[in-house]
Amino acid sequence: MDGVPTGMVVFVCVVMAPVTLLMWALAVSEWRELRSPPKPRDPAVHYDLRLHSWKEAPAALHRWQEGGPVGTGGSAEEDVRVAEILAVLDGKDADEGAGVHTRLRLRLPDGEETTLHTDVRSARNVRAGTFLPVKPVREGVTHVLGDTWATAADLSGHAVGRVLLRHRRALGLIDDEAAEAVDGGRPEDADLVEVRPTGEVRAGHVEVVITARCGDHGPVTVRGLLRPEEIATARHTGRVPVVRSRGGRWELWPAWF
Repeated sequence: MDGVPTGMVVFVCVVMAPVTLLMWALAVSEWRELRSPPKPRDPAVHYDLRLHSWKEAPAALHRWQEGGPVGTGGSAEEDVRVAEILAVLDGKDADEGAGVHTRLRLRLPDGEETTLHTDVRSARNVRAGTFLPVKPVREGVTHVLGDTWATAADLSGHAVGRVLLRHRRALGLIDDEAAEAVDGGRPEDADLVEVRPTGEVRAGHVEVVITARCGDHGPVTVRGLLRPEEIATARHTGRVPVVRSRGGRWELWPAWF
Protein backbone atom coordinates (compact mmCIF):
# COMPACT_ATOMS: atom_id res chain seq x y z
CA MET A 1 0.00 0.00 0.00
CA ASP A 2 1.48 3.35 -1.19
CA GLY A 3 2.38 5.69 1.62
CA VAL A 4 1.80 3.17 4.45
CA PRO A 5 4.92 1.74 6.07
CA THR A 6 5.15 -2.05 5.95
CA GLY A 7 5.83 -2.13 9.68
CA MET A 8 2.56 -0.35 10.39
CA VAL A 9 0.60 -2.87 8.30
CA VAL A 10 2.20 -5.77 10.15
CA PHE A 11 1.50 -4.12 13.51
CA VAL A 12 -2.20 -3.60 12.69
CA CYS A 13 -2.54 -7.21 11.52
CA VAL A 14 -0.89 -8.53 14.67
CA VAL A 15 -3.16 -6.45 16.90
CA MET A 16 -6.42 -7.03 15.02
CA ALA A 17 -6.07 -10.77 14.51
CA PRO A 18 -6.50 -11.71 18.20
CA VAL A 19 -9.35 -9.19 18.58
CA THR A 20 -11.14 -10.68 15.57
CA LEU A 21 -10.66 -14.21 16.90
CA LEU A 22 -11.98 -13.16 20.31
CA MET A 23 -15.09 -11.55 18.81
CA TRP A 24 -15.68 -14.67 16.71
CA ALA A 25 -15.33 -16.91 19.79
CA LEU A 26 -17.81 -14.76 21.75
CA ALA A 27 -20.29 -14.87 18.89
CA VAL A 28 -20.02 -18.67 18.69
CA SER A 29 -20.44 -18.97 22.46
CA GLU A 30 -23.55 -16.76 22.46
CA TRP A 31 -24.98 -18.73 19.54
CA ARG A 32 -24.43 -22.04 21.31
CA GLU A 33 -26.03 -20.66 24.47
CA LEU A 34 -29.08 -19.55 22.51
CA ARG A 35 -29.32 -22.93 20.77
CA SER A 36 -28.97 -24.99 23.96
CA PRO A 37 -32.20 -25.87 25.82
CA PRO A 38 -32.91 -23.88 29.02
CA LYS A 39 -31.83 -25.47 32.28
CA PRO A 40 -35.00 -26.84 33.89
CA ARG A 41 -35.97 -25.75 37.38
CA ASP A 42 -36.70 -28.64 39.71
CA PRO A 43 -40.18 -27.89 41.12
CA ALA A 44 -39.85 -30.65 43.74
CA VAL A 45 -36.84 -28.94 45.36
CA HIS A 46 -38.53 -25.53 45.19
CA TYR A 47 -41.73 -26.69 46.89
CA ASP A 48 -39.89 -28.79 49.47
CA LEU A 49 -37.99 -25.65 50.50
CA ARG A 50 -41.22 -23.66 50.62
CA LEU A 51 -42.88 -26.31 52.81
CA HIS A 52 -39.89 -26.33 55.17
CA SER A 53 -40.07 -22.55 55.51
CA TRP A 54 -43.87 -22.69 56.00
CA LYS A 55 -43.64 -25.14 58.92
CA GLU A 56 -41.08 -23.13 60.87
CA ALA A 57 -41.91 -21.08 63.94
CA PRO A 58 -41.68 -17.29 63.59
CA ALA A 59 -38.07 -16.19 63.58
CA ALA A 60 -36.11 -13.02 64.25
CA LEU A 61 -35.71 -11.07 61.04
CA HIS A 62 -31.96 -11.59 60.62
CA ARG A 63 -32.58 -15.35 60.57
CA TRP A 64 -35.61 -15.11 58.28
CA GLN A 65 -33.66 -12.89 55.87
CA GLU A 66 -30.71 -15.31 56.09
CA GLY A 67 -28.17 -12.56 56.49
CA GLY A 68 -30.05 -9.38 57.35
CA PRO A 69 -28.99 -6.97 60.09
CA VAL A 70 -28.85 -8.28 63.67
CA GLY A 71 -30.63 -6.11 66.22
CA THR A 72 -29.17 -4.77 69.43
CA GLY A 73 -32.38 -4.86 71.44
CA GLY A 74 -34.66 -2.11 72.62
CA SER A 75 -37.47 -2.02 70.03
CA ALA A 76 -40.96 -1.75 71.45
CA GLU A 77 -43.61 -3.89 69.75
CA GLU A 78 -46.04 -0.97 69.70
CA ASP A 79 -43.62 0.97 67.46
CA VAL A 80 -43.53 -1.83 64.89
CA ARG A 81 -45.73 -1.88 61.80
CA VAL A 82 -46.15 -4.76 59.35
CA ALA A 83 -45.54 -3.72 55.76
CA GLU A 84 -46.26 -5.73 52.64
CA ILE A 85 -43.40 -6.20 50.18
CA LEU A 86 -44.66 -4.94 46.82
CA ALA A 87 -41.48 -5.55 44.84
CA VAL A 88 -37.88 -6.60 45.22
CA LEU A 89 -36.19 -3.89 43.16
CA ASP A 90 -32.60 -5.11 43.52
CA GLY A 91 -31.05 -8.34 44.72
CA LYS A 92 -30.43 -11.92 43.74
CA ASP A 93 -31.15 -15.40 45.01
CA ALA A 94 -28.81 -17.23 47.38
CA ASP A 95 -27.91 -19.60 44.53
CA GLU A 96 -26.02 -16.71 42.97
CA GLY A 97 -23.58 -16.45 45.87
CA ALA A 98 -23.12 -14.13 48.82
CA GLY A 99 -25.67 -11.74 50.21
CA VAL A 100 -26.43 -8.43 48.57
CA HIS A 101 -27.78 -5.08 49.63
CA THR A 102 -31.38 -5.17 48.50
CA ARG A 103 -33.91 -2.43 47.82
CA LEU A 104 -37.52 -3.24 48.64
CA ARG A 105 -40.70 -1.35 47.80
CA LEU A 106 -43.13 -1.60 50.72
CA ARG A 107 -46.73 -0.68 51.47
CA LEU A 108 -47.44 0.29 55.07
CA PRO A 109 -50.77 -0.47 56.82
CA ASP A 110 -52.04 3.09 56.19
CA GLY A 111 -51.44 2.68 52.44
CA GLU A 112 -48.25 4.75 52.28
CA GLU A 113 -45.55 3.31 50.03
CA THR A 114 -41.86 3.57 50.87
CA THR A 115 -38.49 2.14 49.89
CA LEU A 116 -36.23 0.27 52.28
CA HIS A 117 -32.66 -0.94 51.84
CA THR A 118 -31.57 -4.06 53.72
CA ASP A 119 -29.09 -6.91 53.43
CA VAL A 120 -30.57 -10.14 52.10
CA ARG A 121 -28.84 -13.44 51.44
CA SER A 122 -31.82 -15.42 50.12
CA ALA A 123 -34.71 -14.31 47.92
CA ARG A 124 -36.71 -17.39 48.91
CA ASN A 125 -38.42 -15.54 51.78
CA VAL A 126 -37.96 -11.90 50.88
CA ARG A 127 -40.37 -11.70 47.98
CA ALA A 128 -43.35 -9.70 46.76
CA GLY A 129 -46.55 -10.32 48.73
CA THR A 130 -44.95 -11.27 52.03
CA PHE A 131 -45.14 -9.33 55.29
CA LEU A 132 -42.17 -7.51 56.82
CA PRO A 133 -42.18 -5.98 60.34
CA VAL A 134 -40.62 -2.53 60.19
CA LYS A 135 -40.08 0.40 62.54
CA PRO A 136 -39.54 4.13 61.95
CA VAL A 137 -35.98 5.34 61.75
CA ARG A 138 -35.25 7.04 65.09
CA GLU A 139 -35.88 10.75 65.27
CA GLY A 140 -32.67 12.67 64.73
CA VAL A 141 -31.08 9.79 62.81
CA THR A 142 -30.55 10.28 59.08
CA HIS A 143 -30.26 7.17 56.93
CA VAL A 144 -27.46 7.42 54.40
CA LEU A 145 -29.83 6.29 51.61
CA GLY A 146 -32.77 8.36 52.80
CA ASP A 147 -34.84 5.51 54.29
CA THR A 148 -37.46 6.55 56.85
CA TRP A 149 -38.22 2.93 57.89
CA ALA A 150 -35.97 0.02 58.90
CA THR A 151 -36.54 -3.68 59.54
CA ALA A 152 -37.58 -4.47 63.12
CA ALA A 153 -34.37 -6.41 63.64
CA ASP A 154 -34.43 -5.88 67.42
CA LEU A 155 -37.45 -8.12 67.93
CA SER A 156 -37.04 -11.72 69.09
CA GLY A 157 -38.71 -14.56 67.21
CA HIS A 158 -41.54 -14.68 69.77
CA ALA A 159 -42.11 -10.94 69.48
CA VAL A 160 -42.13 -11.19 65.67
CA GLY A 161 -44.78 -13.93 65.98
CA ARG A 162 -46.98 -11.75 68.18
CA VAL A 163 -46.68 -8.80 65.80
CA LEU A 164 -47.51 -10.92 62.74
CA LEU A 165 -50.45 -12.62 64.50
CA ARG A 166 -51.95 -9.24 65.41
CA HIS A 167 -51.53 -8.13 61.80
CA ARG A 168 -53.16 -11.29 60.43
CA ARG A 169 -56.06 -10.91 62.85
CA ALA A 170 -56.49 -7.26 61.82
CA LEU A 171 -56.68 -8.33 58.16
CA GLY A 172 -59.20 -11.07 58.96
CA LEU A 173 -56.80 -13.82 57.87
CA ILE A 174 -57.08 -15.68 61.19
CA ASP A 175 -59.70 -15.68 63.96
CA ASP A 176 -59.23 -15.65 67.74
CA GLU A 177 -59.44 -19.43 68.20
CA ALA A 178 -56.93 -20.09 65.44
CA ALA A 179 -54.59 -17.36 66.76
CA GLU A 180 -54.66 -18.94 70.22
CA ALA A 181 -53.89 -22.37 68.77
CA VAL A 182 -51.01 -21.03 66.71
CA ASP A 183 -49.51 -18.89 69.47
CA GLY A 184 -47.14 -21.24 71.24
CA GLY A 185 -48.42 -24.29 69.34
CA ARG A 186 -46.48 -26.69 67.16
CA PRO A 187 -47.55 -27.68 63.64
CA GLU A 188 -48.28 -31.27 62.67
CA ASP A 189 -47.57 -32.62 59.19
CA ALA A 190 -50.81 -33.77 57.57
CA ASP A 191 -51.23 -35.72 54.33
CA LEU A 192 -53.25 -33.70 51.87
CA VAL A 193 -56.33 -35.40 50.47
CA GLU A 194 -58.10 -32.47 48.83
CA VAL A 195 -57.85 -28.70 48.66
CA ARG A 196 -60.91 -26.79 47.49
CA PRO A 197 -60.94 -22.98 47.12
CA THR A 198 -64.23 -21.40 48.17
CA GLY A 199 -63.83 -18.34 45.91
CA GLU A 200 -63.34 -15.83 48.74
CA VAL A 201 -60.18 -13.72 48.51
CA ARG A 202 -58.85 -11.50 51.29
CA ALA A 203 -55.59 -9.53 51.44
CA GLY A 204 -53.98 -11.64 48.72
CA HIS A 205 -55.07 -14.91 50.39
CA VAL A 206 -57.60 -17.42 49.09
CA GLU A 207 -60.04 -19.18 51.41
CA VAL A 208 -59.76 -22.96 51.08
CA VAL A 209 -61.37 -26.02 52.61
CA ILE A 210 -58.74 -28.72 53.05
CA THR A 211 -59.24 -32.41 53.76
CA ALA A 212 -56.17 -34.08 55.24
CA ARG A 213 -55.09 -37.12 57.23
CA CYS A 214 -53.26 -36.20 60.40
CA GLY A 215 -51.64 -39.10 62.26
CA ASP A 216 -54.18 -41.26 64.11
CA HIS A 217 -56.89 -38.63 63.83
CA GLY A 218 -58.13 -39.84 60.44
CA PRO A 219 -59.46 -37.42 57.83
CA VAL A 220 -59.89 -33.90 59.18
CA THR A 221 -61.40 -30.82 57.54
CA VAL A 222 -59.65 -27.48 57.87
CA ARG A 223 -60.87 -24.10 56.64
CA GLY A 224 -58.54 -21.15 56.34
CA LEU A 225 -56.84 -18.60 54.11
CA LEU A 226 -53.64 -19.28 52.16
CA ARG A 227 -51.64 -17.50 49.51
CA PRO A 228 -51.77 -19.05 46.02
CA GLU A 229 -48.15 -20.22 46.38
CA GLU A 230 -48.99 -21.98 49.65
CA ILE A 231 -51.85 -23.76 47.91
CA ALA A 232 -49.45 -24.81 45.16
CA THR A 233 -46.94 -25.97 47.78
CA ALA A 234 -49.55 -28.16 49.46
CA ARG A 235 -50.61 -29.66 46.14
CA HIS A 236 -47.08 -30.37 44.92
CA THR A 237 -45.76 -31.81 48.19
CA GLY A 238 -48.97 -33.54 49.30
CA ARG A 239 -48.42 -32.09 52.78
CA VAL A 240 -49.95 -29.28 54.82
CA PRO A 241 -49.02 -28.08 58.34
CA VAL A 242 -51.94 -27.92 60.77
CA VAL A 243 -52.43 -27.32 64.48
CA ARG A 244 -55.28 -28.23 66.85
CA SER A 245 -57.03 -25.63 68.99
CA ARG A 246 -58.08 -26.15 72.61
CA GLY A 247 -61.63 -26.55 71.40
CA GLY A 248 -60.57 -29.45 69.18
CA ARG A 249 -60.80 -27.54 65.91
CA TRP A 250 -58.04 -28.05 63.34
CA GLU A 251 -56.41 -24.89 62.00
CA LEU A 252 -54.01 -24.16 59.16
CA TRP A 253 -50.53 -23.24 60.33
CA PRO A 254 -49.77 -19.77 58.92
CA ALA A 255 -46.79 -19.03 56.71
CA TRP A 256 -45.99 -16.27 59.20
CA PHE A 257 -44.44 -13.71 56.91
